[in-house]
Amino acid sequence: MKVTAWCRLHSGDRMSEVIVNRFQSLAIRRFAVVFTGATPRRDDPANWDGGTIPWINSGAVNQRRIVRHSSLITKRGFQSSSTKWIPAGSVVIAMAGQGKTKGMAATVERPMTGNQSLAALIVNRRIMDYRYLAFALEPEYRNLRGVVGNEERSGLSLQDIRSFKIPVPSLEEQGLIVRYLDHAELRIAKAIVAKQDVVRLLREARLSIISETVLAGTETDVECLETGIPGVGSVPAHWRIRRAKYVWNAVDVRSVTGTEERLTVSSASGIVPRSSKNVTMFEAATYVGHKVVQPNDLVINSLWAWAGGLGVSSHHGLVSPVYGVYRLRDDAQSDPEFMHNLLRSNACQWQFQVRSKGIWRSRLSITDEAFFDMSLPLPPFEEQRTIAATIRKQTANVDMAIESVLQEIALLREYRTRLISDVVTGKLDVRDEAATLLEIDPMELATAAVGENGDDEEATDDD
Repeated sequence: MKVTAWCRLHSGDRMSEVIVNRFQSLAIRRFAVVFTGATPRRDDPANWDGGTIPWINSGAVNQRRIVRHSSLITKRGFQSSSTKWIPAGSVVIAMAGQGKTKGMAATVERPMTGNQSLAALIVNRRIMDYRYLAFALEPEYRNLRGVVGNEERSGLSLQDIRSFKIPVPSLEEQGLIVRYLDHAELRIAKAIVAKQDVVRLLREARLSIISETVLAGTETDVECLETGIPGVGSVPAHWRIRRAKYVWNAVDVRSVTGTEERLTVSSASGIVPRSSKNVTMFEAATYVGHKVVQPNDLVINSLWAWAGGLGVSSHHGLVSPVYGVYRLRDDAQSDPEFMHNLLRSNACQWQFQVRSKGIWRSRLSITDEAFFDMSLPLPPFEEQRTIAATIRKQTANVDMAIESVLQEIALLREYRTRLISDVVTGKLDVRDEAATLLEIDPMELATAAVGENGDDEEATDDD
């Protein structure tokens, strides 16, 4: 199923064999049954509470090899909706999704049910290896999104997917391609995880610098005041201790158009545009009614404040209507950059943790009242600005190191995409090398993919 025209290319003393023409391309409908699922009514607890049936949403494709469910639904939830079982050994494509999600594909390694934003592809195994199909779809990501103009709000249809063509070599060569790419994927995923560990250590170092500097003051040998605030300890005696309610006002301005830039809350970066990060939340039908954020507003994801899900924004945009948005009082005499560092410091994070309530650690929530009751140690305004500038200077080298490692991670992912594209289109012949390799346990690959695709920016969006 390929044109066997070959050429020899010399690279120093090494010689590589490259296929001139692509494999024959087939529309997906020629070798797969394509369908979508549904979401049981969320306003009926009987569909969800105590569920045992694994169910996934479009964000699950970010696992690349899906072994974890997004939620569990009940038997009643399954029967009352049009969701369907997706057998292990299938492929799913996100038909819609926030940001980068739409058009991404992943294998399903355990039986799952899914929502209406996922297209499930059950392949004819006499023609197609489902693992090869997932690989073949990856370099087609932009082309697949382009079917509907690459617009974020334009979702793919089942017909779009059924008509989409991909290169299809023989089953034997598909198996060899999968084996070769599995080994490459595992090596790349392990390298990315190692670099992500470096990023986490650098971010911990950055937080330590902030936590130590933000409460240290700018003068030495000054009289200290014991604050009595757990996690804070003593501060210079000329500082004030003020309740958050005397520093911040809650604001609730809603978008009437829903067209403003969407912002995300990250425990690593604070408040940043969603378009700049790998946010996997699925797309809302409309953003009318979402909260409007102005520069210098504080945004708190009440469910993740204890884990750093907050920050003072430098951007104008929209956040979830369930988030807390707060604006500095006119009489607060507070510097926004200083407040950003203070509220994200270890001392304030401890206060957020003890004031957040809930049954599960992952669902601890802080109310406006609990936040407003927090005690904040505040130096005079000019000293706040000096401390903020000092932190900026002290963290500059760490920030540069973090950015450098993140660029290395991006290059590894770019290399993987190019390698997959060259192999699945037949530009690079890997049959001889693949024949010498052993099969890799799919669960080992899934575990590596899960580790790699932990969000680099630790986004804490929950809408």
